[in-house]
Amino acid sequence: SKMSSRSITKTAPTSSFLSASTSLKFTQVMCTAFSIGMLFFPLKMMEGYKADTFSGSSQVMFCWAMGIFGTQQLLVGIISAAIKRDGVPTAAKSVACLCNAVMWIFFAINDLSYVLAGALPESMPADSIYANCGVLALFGAISFAGWKASGSVTPNFGAFHPQGRTQVPLLVAIANLLFFGVALAFFASDFMELQAPGVLSSLPGAMVKVKGKMVPAGPTEGPLPIILLILGNAGKCMLANCLSTLAICSVADEDTSYRLLRGWCLLQFFFLGTFARDGVLLVATGWPSPMRLFTFVQCFGVAFYMTDKMVGMPYKLTTKI
Repeated sequence: SKMSSRSITKTAPTSSFLSASTSLKFTQVMCTAFSIGMLFFPLKMMEGYKADTFSGSSQVMFCWAMGIFGTQQLLVGIISAAIKRDGVPTAAKSVACLCNAVMWIFFAINDLSYVLAGALPESMPADSIYANCGVLALFGAISFAGWKASGSVTPNFGAFHPQGRTQVPLLVAIANLLFFGVALAFFASDFMELQAPGVLSSLPGAMVKVKGKMVPAGPTEGPLPIILLILGNAGKCMLANCLSTLAICSVADEDTSYRLLRGWCLLQFFFLGTFARDGVLLVATGWPSPMRLFTFVQCFGVAFYMTDKMVGMPYKLTTKI
């Protein structure tokens, strides 16, 4: 695609105590830490929040939901790591900082809204949410400082797409993630019923007996509210990753889009690894998964296509003197 002069112009940074690259590194480290906790030590992480992690199959589903969210936190870290490098145009770094700032502040407001609306699941203490919102706001401020230091560049909505030869494979990857992002962000309960029919309502504590009839435990009681909240937040993070990638590409060159494509490929194959291990979970629990084959074909096909296109692009290592 034809690139605008804006997309290849390096914006002169203004003076600040915090550079864009440093700001991006903060987000990279924090999101990587979040992803490690969610993916590998979800119960220990939730103990830090003083939250109830349930037991039996409810705990299994809780950990699975945490893993989905953790995968997207990892992608945030990968994007920040890819853009903080010296060879990336300043404009791309600036927009990446802006996107991170919006993401951090959005999730701070999003999580706080559950407390203020009286919709916070009983399994999560309000004090832990207040503390978490403080951390999110701090990293939002760090990202905002990096954006200001790099010239306060905004996305070019006239070129809101990847550049050059990376355009199609990266758009395919984004379209694939948008499908899951929209489903989880806005229709988490219905999407889970499609993916694993009857499983959520069968979890211990999800249903209670009232006047001889089994009914849902309540809007904030039992394991379902926190599981659906985590899945909903995972979907919102998916949407944020898609929009951030497009926004960064809108002010960057083909080289920067290539860096992002490479990062998305790494994440896609990481996800496929977790998807493969989910097969063991299904055997152990006996949960139905009628969409598993369809999901595999869709996600493996996307991974193969985008990676095949990436490795087929010529590249040259710069010699350091």
